Amino acid sequence: MLESEHEQKIRDMNHMQKDYNLKLADFKKAKEAKEKKDEDDLDSYNIQDAEDTRNRAYNFMKNTIDQMADTIENPEILKQRCQNTRGCNYYDPRSNTIANNCGAQSLPGSMCTKQACKPQIIFVMGGPGAGKGTQCKRIVEEFGFATFSTGDLLRAVVKEKKAEGWEELDADMKAGKLISSERVLFYLRDAILKSSNKKILVDGYPRNLENMMAWDKMIGDAVDVKAALFFDCSAEEMRRRILGRNEGRADDNEKTIMKRIDVFEKETRPLAPMFEEQGLLVRIDCNRTKEEIFEDIKKKLIELNLA
Repeated sequence: MLESEHEQKIRDMNHMQKDYNLKLADFKKAKEAKEKKDEDDLDSYNIQDAEDTRNRAYNFMKNTIDQMADTIENPEILKQRCQNTRGCNYYDPRSNTIANNCGAQSLPGSMCTKQACKPQIIFVMGGPGAGKGTQCKRIVEEFGFATFSTGDLLRAVVKEKKAEGWEELDADMKAGKLISSERVLFYLRDAILKSSNKKILVDGYPRNLENMMAWDKMIGDAVDVKAALFFDCSAEEMRRRILGRNEGRADDNEKTIMKRIDVFEKETRPLAPMFEEQGLLVRIDCNRTKEEIFEDIKKKLIELNLA
């Protein structure tokens, strides 16, 4: 399909959007008149006719969007805003996924930016061995969150050996290096876009100030960060736990462990005061048993109305 045809489709869609908005207004007036039993208004605004016309306008827009997405040759043409039936704003970031965060049809790869439809994010921060993964699983089971671990996402890329740059990623992870924010957010954003669950734990992010700045730039406006769970654990306890878990991970050797803990202390821990100033920090003492830690998490999530 030629670009000019796409542009015509966009003009048609915009025209139908205006028509839809008018019909929606008619529908609302008819509904209000019915509720008030105002016979004069009922004569002017036949509720069934208004609803039928509104539905035809929406279906035309929906079909137009679907056709444009299926035949797109130049994604830049679609890099613009459109409104769906719930008034949520979308834009096309040239992705091959479809987001349904508000349950409505959208352009490929778009993310709803309306506050009520945004994914609710809780950052889960802590050093290696602090227990983030274990406690995230329990939060998911108890409160119905979805959870995305940046570490698991990256390890999956290495294991599958398909994505571009997996060998370099593998080498960096084995050396205990921090992975660039751009690489992490590429996979993380994709996971959030595809999730139908709007209550999301992000395990292991952010790890430094640069991570947070990249998040604000690449994802921030499309989600609502509700809290930052900070798993506070001593370096010795983290070391003991990692050496004792025997998971067979290449980065679970003592030299790499101490390097990872040192990086956490220098780069991640300083983020805690920033989140505290924003009223988002939820500090958890992790030098305790798993049950004691979870009871503390549970209590604090309930207190903050996040459970």
